[in-house]
Amino acid sequence: MFIDNADIASWKQGTVGDVLQLQRGHDLPRAEMLGGDYPVAGSTGTIGYHNQYTAKAPVIVMGRSGNIGNPRLYLSDCWTHNTSLYVKQLYQAEYLWAFYLLKNLNYDGFVGGSAVPTLNRNDVHAYSIPIPPLELQKTFANRAIKLIIYKENNNSEIEKLQKMQNFVLTTISSR
Repeated sequence: MFIDNADIASWKQGTVGDVLQLQRGHDLPRAEMLGGDYPVAGSTGTIGYHNQYTAKAPVIVMGRSGNIGNPRLYLSDCWTHNTSLYVKQLYQAEYLWAFYLLKNLNYDGFVGGSAVPTLNRNDVHAYSIPIPPLELQKTFANRAIKLIIYKENNNSEIEKLQKMQNFVLTTISSR
């Protein structure tokens, strides 16, 4: 959609930091995860659940330590773990466009640390990017959200069917 936009002249040149602010997640040892409704978003995905959240939906989260990059979109409030970075604020940007922007960056050049790879948010903020007009970002988001919700619903249905299958197989094998 963006490649076919004939009005490239209306795009601005800027940096990732011009459109969003990344923030380090919050400490929460596994022993203190109390269960609950809110996913705990770590560097590799959901690592548990808690009864409090640190970020309101929608939340873009990506690995900061260990497994860097790999942005994920949470459509629910969540606890952003200290092994992750999350988008704390957007500046004249649409969250789905920002998600796919981060998803398409090459994080290999950002890796710091020796034994454990670490992503420095300031390096990401300084990365140069073309920025499409906000209206084009919104048009993209209106199309993309329908597909994302469809995918989420399918994944939820698959999860339910897998649980049902496991129950049936467990019941049959226990007879």
